[in-house]
Amino acid sequence: MSNFAIGVDIGGTNLKMGLVNQEGLILDEMSTSLNRNDAGIADISFICQQIASFIDKNKEADGLLKGIGIASPGILDTEKGIVQYAVNLGWYEVPLIDFIQVQLKLPVRLVGDAAAGAIGESKFGAGCRLSSFLYVCLGTGVGAGLILKGKIYEGDWGPIINIGHTSVIPDGLPCKCGNLGCLENYVSASAVKERTGTDAQQVYEAASNGDLYARSLFQEVGELLGISLVNCMQLFGVGNVIIGGGMSRAGNVLLDPVRATVLKRMHPSGSLSVQITPAAFTSTAGILGAAALHF
Repeated sequence: MSNFAIGVDIGGTNLKMGLVNQEGLILDEMSTSLNRNDAGIADISFICQQIASFIDKNKEADGLLKGIGIASPGILDTEKGIVQYAVNLGWYEVPLIDFIQVQLKLPVRLVGDAAAGAIGESKFGAGCRLSSFLYVCLGTGVGAGLILKGKIYEGDWGPIINIGHTSVIPDGLPCKCGNLGCLENYVSASAVKERTGTDAQQVYEAASNGDLYARSLFQEVGELLGISLVNCMQLFGVGNVIIGGGMSRAGNVLLDPVRATVLKRMHPSGSLSVQITPAAFTSTAGILGAAALHF
C-alpha cells in the first residue's frame, strides 16, 4: 500500500497544496488566495488552518501520511526550519516549521519554492532523465533551483538560486529586496501585469493571436530571461534548463526569444549541448517536490 505526503507551495499570491503518493500522483489538491494582514505580511495561522482542513478532508490517508513538505520563497535555514528573509511574504526570521509542527503534530520539512519545483521535475517530470539541470519558476516572482548530479544544490542561504534578484539592467527599477534592475521586476507575471494593467495570461493570449505590443513585450521578457540563463549556464556549467511556473504557459511565445537569445550568446558544440525545455508541471511541481521530501 502506497504512502502519502502533503506538499504545500506558498506563493506570493496563492497557497496551494496536494496529497501525493510515492509515484508522484496528486490524489487531491486545493488552491486559495494567500491571506495577508494590513501590513501585507502573509498570515502563518491561515496557512496552518488551511493545511489542517486539507488533512481533515483526506482522512483516508490517516496512518499512511508520512508528513508535510513546505515550499517557501526566500532565504531559508532548512535544517532549523526558519524562513530568514522572504521579501514577497514580508517574513523575517520566521520559525515556520516549529509553528506548523506544534499545531499539526506531524513531521514537517522546509524547502525553497523553486528548489521544490526542481525536485518535482527531477523525480516525476521533465528532468527525470537528466542528472543536472537548472529549473526556473516564473510566477508572481522568479526563482530557480539547481539539480547537480541528481541532488539539489544547497548553499549557505538554503537550496536557492536567487536568479530573480540578480540585476539585468544597471540602475534599473528599484526592487523590494534593495537591489536595482532585478530580473523579477521585468519577467515575472507581476511585472507583466504592472506594465500592461492586465493578467499575464491575457497578454500571452494576445501575443499568440498576433497582437504586436504583446509580442514585443514577450520578446523583451524572453531576451532578458535568456541573458540571465546564459549567466547561470556559464556559472554552473549546466546546459539543460527547465522553465516552469504560470508564465511558462505562454509556450513558444516566451520560449522562442529565450532560446534565440541563449543561442546567440552561447555557441554550444559537440558534448556542450543546450536545451531549454518547458516543465511537465506548470503549477504543481512545487507541490510534488515538497511532498517528495518524505519519500
